[in-house]
Amino acid sequence: MSKDPRKRVGLEATYFRVKSKEILHLQNLYKMMHEWLVEEEYCDDNEHFPETYYREKRFGGKRRIYILWRAEKEPEYNPFYTRHMDVLFKCEHVQDIEVMQGGKKFATNKGEVEVKCWGFMEVDAKGEWRKNWFLKHFLDIYWQRIFYRDFEVHKQEVIRDVEGFRASIKQFLNLLTYRTD
Repeated sequence: MSKDPRKRVGLEATYFRVKSKEILHLQNLYKMMHEWLVEEEYCDDNEHFPETYYREKRFGGKRRIYILWRAEKEPEYNPFYTRHMDVLFKCEHVQDIEVMQGGKKFATNKGEVEVKCWGFMEVDAKGEWRKNWFLKHFLDIYWQRIFYRDFEVHKQEVIRDVEGFRASIKQFLNLLTYRTD
């Protein structure tokens, strides 16, 4: 698997983990999560979607699936930092089943799903300050004296995005949710 999301460089803002073991439609969960990231402008549609890892292993009629997404968003008003969301999507013991609802058969899945998400910010993600012969000397001063004042505001934006993502996943899985306003 690619680099552990917990070891990426940046200022971690928040983390969550949602785990569920039930009957669900994995394809619809995948699409919902994908559409949420596209709507919130963390990535483009299908062409440049940041799926960095996909692995599916079949054994005895069951499947194990691991998916890693590395989405990022650069705020329009401050290109000095970039918001990141690393999403690890794990599915264990997935079986294809059919359920009856309203007198019709539907193909769906049964298994254990776990979604982990790390939200963090990266300062000078493009390296424009670090690479510039003049600006690299002022990076620490800019960070400590000017940008750090607004750090909590930017951190709250990352937390709000990640919490919205978690709420959408929990709503899809019919799990209890809470608000942190």
